[in-house]
Amino acid sequence: MPIYEFLCHKCEKSFELTYSLAEYEREKKKIKCPKCESTSVVRQISAWKLIVAAVPPRRVSLRDGEIPPAALGAKDLLAVGEALHILKFAELKDGAIKLAAAGRVFAQSETEERKRLFKEHLLRFVPLAAHICHVLDEREGHAAPRVRFQSELEDHLSVSDAEKTLRTVIGWSRYAEVFSYDDRRQVFRSNHTAG
Repeated sequence: MPIYEFLCHKCEKSFELTYSLAEYEREKKKIKCPKCESTSVVRQISAWKLIVAAVPPRRVSLRDGEIPPAALGAKDLLAVGEALHILKFAELKDGAIKLAAAGRVFAQSETEERKRLFKEHLLRFVPLAAHICHVLDEREGHAAPRVRFQSELEDHLSVSDAEKTLRTVIGWSRYAEVFSYDDRRQVFRSNHTAG
């Protein structure tokens, strides 16, 4: 049964719910945040859970750490493989995504341990996430406007690629609770001081 991840826009709590596809379709407009009971929640896409949910269990051996590429479409496989590779949870080997030891630990951990491990890998292997955290920690008020990082990225990437990169890092950082981002105000804020 699929596991759905959500983020509450009101309190920024991320949470998971397990539904069959039919149940999710029936209940999706009624979903409330377990912390503040707001209905202002958005479904998050979890690359890891996409792999596990998309591959029939008989074809996935988490013990061996192998996921057959035929289980996903080419576009999805490329995106998932790239994300897992960037975060050092897996590598492409002999036509399959081979989980690293950290990927196997992640797959078998509970939510809080997954977040801790994801945060560790995000800050270690994604320089932009570490840079944003450093800037937020150094700034008075521990906040920075989006344009500050968007401009830096546009020095090296197209406007479209800079936007996609920043959106990806925001999504990953929200999951790992590394820093918060206010979509409406377009402001990053350190989670160490956010209240």
